[in-house]
Amino acid sequence: MKLLNITIIVALCAIFIFFWVKTDSFAPPKLGAMVEEEQVRILSPEEAKRNQSHSVMHSSRQMEAVQWDNTQRSLGLATFAIPVTNQVASIQLEITTQGYCFPGDANAIAMELSNFPSHKVIATLEPLSGKSPSGYWVLPKSFFTQGRAEHRFELPVSHEPVQYGFYLCTTEGSDQSCRQKKVVDLNDVFTEHIQKLPQAGKELRTLFFQYLFLDDRGFTTFVDIPLGEQKFQQLKSYLKQRSTSKNDLDNAVDMSQSNIKTLQSLPFQFDGTTIKVALPEYQPQMCGNSHQREGK
Repeated sequence: MKLLNITIIVALCAIFIFFWVKTDSFAPPKLGAMVEEEQVRILSPEEAKRNQSHSVMHSSRQMEAVQWDNTQRSLGLATFAIPVTNQVASIQLEITTQGYCFPGDANAIAMELSNFPSHKVIATLEPLSGKSPSGYWVLPKSFFTQGRAEHRFELPVSHEPVQYGFYLCTTEGSDQSCRQKKVVDLNDVFTEHIQKLPQAGKELRTLFFQYLFLDDRGFTTFVDIPLGEQKFQQLKSYLKQRSTSKNDLDNAVDMSQSNIKTLQSLPFQFDGTTIKVALPEYQPQMCGNSHQREGK
C-alpha cells in the first residue's frame, strides 16, 4: 500500500512538470521582447503632423477629381489616363482613313498635295497659350496608300491643365507649326480643286483640328463635336478655376471654338492605349451601305 502511494505521487509530479513546461513554451513573448523585435518607433509631433497633412491632401485631391469629372461631363468632356513618367506624358497617336460615301478630310489633304507635290502634311500638338513645348511629326507618304500611320509624342505635364490643339496642316521646308496657318472649311477646299483653280492648294493651311488639355491625370477632350456658345463660356470658367496663369486663356478657347466650328473634325477615339484620329475618305463601296455614315 505504501509503495502504491509513492507511485501515485511520482506520477502526479510528472504530470505537473509536463504541463508546466508545455504552458511556458507556448506563453506569449514578453512586451519588451516584442517592442525590441518590431522596433516600434513613436513619431515626433512634426512627423505626425506631416503624415496627417499628406492624408488630408490625398483626400482633398480625390474630392477635387470627382468635382472636375462632374463638371467635365456637363461640358461634354472626358479625361483619359495615359502613361506619365517623371511628369512627362507619353501620347501614342494613330491616324487612319475611315470610309464614307462622301469626300472628307483625307480627300482634301490628298487634293492639296496633288497640286503642290513639294508640300507635306504635318501633325502637331501645340499649346494654345503660354510657352509649353510642342510636338511635331511629318505624316509619311505611306499613309496615303496604306491609310494608317502612328507616332508617339512626349510632353511635360503638371497638376495644372495646359490647353493644346492637335493639327493637321500643309507645310513646306523646315516649317514645324500649324497654329498660325489659315483654317479653311473643307467645302471651300473641294470647290477650289473641282473648279481647277490654278492656285488651289498653294496656300499652306490647317485641314484638321481637335481640342484637348493635358495635366498629370492624362488628356481631356470633347467626346463629340461641341456646338453652341454656352459650352465654351463654361469651359473658360472651369479652366480659370483650375489655372493659376490665366493669360490668353480666353483667347485659346475662342480660337478652338472657331477652328472646331469651321472644320468640324471628328473627335478623338481612345482604346486605352492609343488616341485614334479618323479622317473620313470617299470609298465607292460604302455607297448604298446602310452603315455608310458609321465608317467601315
